Amino acid sequence: MSPLHLRPHGATVLAIVVWVVLGLLAVEALLSAGVRGLGVVPGLALIAGLIWLLLWAPRVVLHEEEVEVRNILHTHRLPFAAITAVRLGAMLRLDTRAADGSPRTISAWNAPGIGRDNPLARAGRDESGAGGTDRRRRLSRGERLRRDQERSRSAVVRDRWESWAEHHEEDPGVVGTSRLNVREIAVFGALVALVVLRLAL
Repeated sequence: MSPLHLRPHGATVLAIVVWVVLGLLAVEALLSAGVRGLGVVPGLALIAGLIWLLLWAPRVVLHEEEVEVRNILHTHRLPFAAITAVRLGAMLRLDTRAADGSPRTISAWNAPGIGRDNPLARAGRDESGAGGTDRRRRLSRGERLRRDQERSRSAVVRDRWESWAEHHEEDPGVVGTSRLNVREIAVFGALVALVVLRLAL
């Protein structure tokens, strides 16, 4: 089963749009100023790198038997056996165990969540209306939450973990791992250094 990558559609679209605009600005600078137009490239590259660091690189990667949470500074790899609960709200949160056995919650910074609750804009159908006809009614807060959770693209993480848990025993000896995102930080640091060098010259 190939990994499933999850990030909000808005973050993906915004990143692509910004990169296209930055590319057009770089081309325009080169066409209008020639070689001198290269002076704007480090600044544009820094903005592109910032968008990559904040909106593109962070995501949730769902593997067959583990969840990989890529946040800005750290990446967490959580085997299903190490997860005790998957909670879906404004953010995707995974309850797990630290190496010492203490409870730990990992929040996925850039995973699809559920929107802000707006009961005035929502309605459902109550199929218990007289004569078999549906009558409109407002959903309760709990019903709206459950419906929004089911509609979230991150619901697949909870569903796959629950399906796995039905056929496997919990193993307290299994814990997740965390690592610093050295590559991402190094690339962004290099872009910052390039801009500083450009300003110093």
